[in-house]
This record gives sequence, structure tokens and C-alpha cells, in this order.
Amino acid sequence: MAFLENQITFALLGGILPTLIWLWFWLREDIHPEPKRLIVKGFFAGVIAIPFALLFEAVIFCGSSLLLLEGTAPAWCSLATPLLGTHPQLFEWVIIIGFAFAEEYVKYKVAYKFLLRGGDFDEPVDAMIYLMTVALGFAAFENFFFLCERVVDAEHTAAYSLLACSLWISEEK
Repeated sequence: MAFLENQITFALLGGILPTLIWLWFWLREDIHPEPKRLIVKGFFAGVIAIPFALLFEAVIFCGSSLLLLEGTAPAWCSLATPLLGTHPQLFEWVIIIGFAFAEEYVKYKVAYKFLLRGGDFDEPVDAMIYLMTVALGFAAFENFFFLCERVVDAEHTAAYSLLACSLWISEEK
């Protein structure tokens, strides 16, 4: 049990510490610093965005599977014969572009909802600071979950894979 706790501690440090260093670096470049409460709010808004991005990615994955793949997707989101035929390379491109779009869209919507409509948004550089803070919060915990996935045994890998945005279904299963 101590080994697992140490590994999770290292995953927490490895996932979150680099993003906090980047955040510190970019925030010291701002001539008129933003209120600390908004920076913390933005960071945790990025964390809150992760489940919504996962849901959006699951919809993209299942929709792409229904249209382009044969038999490799989970039973709940595949057909025996794809609607547009079997196109694995096109499926990969759709997934790459779709997942990137999903994550960026969700991060923007969260930043807009929690930060960009406020009265403290008074300089052009504020948009970059707020969006970057949300993205770093998202990345910090996405990295943490990804690193945790490497620690947990095979029985628990599926749950941590979901949290780590690893919706890709391996062919070994």
C-alpha cells in the first residue's frame, strides 16, 4: 500500500508541478497581474472541464465508430457494418482532430463561463492569461490521471483510463 501511495504522490507531483511552474512563468510576465482568486478559479475551472471533455470525446468516438469502423469499438457504440464502410485511417484522423476540438472547445466554454464575462476582464492580455490558466488546470489533472493509470493494476486500469482521457480501445482486449 505504501508503494501505491508513493506512486500516486509522484504522479501528483509529475502531473501538477510542471503546470504550476508554467503558470508562474507566464503570470510574472503580466504587467498588471490578475487577481489571485481568478487565477485559482480558472485553474480549477480547467479541472472541472475534464469530465465534459471526456463526454464530448466519447460521443465523437462512438459516432466515428458507427460510421467508419467494423467490430473494434465497444458493443454499445458500434455496428456490425459501419454506415460509411470500413476506413481505419480516416477514423484515426477524425479521432485526432475531433478529440483536439472537443478539448479546446470545452476549455474555451469553461473559461468564457467562469472568467471572460467578468468585470476583471479589462485588458487584451487577460484573455490569454485566463485561457492559459484554464488549459493548465486541465493539463495538470489530465497528466495526473494519465500517470496514475500507469501505477494501478490491470483490474483498475479501465476506470483510470476513462479519467485520463484514454478512450482509445486497444486491440488486445
